[in-house]
Amino acid sequence: MSPHEILRETYDLISGLNVTSMIFSDHYTNYIMVKGKMPDDRYSMLKSIKKALDLDEESYRKIYIGTE
Repeated sequence: MSPHEILRETYDLISGLNVTSMIFSDHYTNYIMVKGKMPDDRYSMLKSIKKALDLDEESYRKIYIGTE
């Protein structure tokens, strides 16, 4: 998957969650760090993903996991 595809999948996941828990997408392999408390921080998490989607995919590191 491309960086934008992964980010859109994360966006859709957070958009559709109906939970009261913490979200941590902070692993070094993720393209951006997304974290917050659901549902309170949903808007700010989605906003940061939208901002990341505005960047050209070339600005993200190359996919390397499982390709070496």
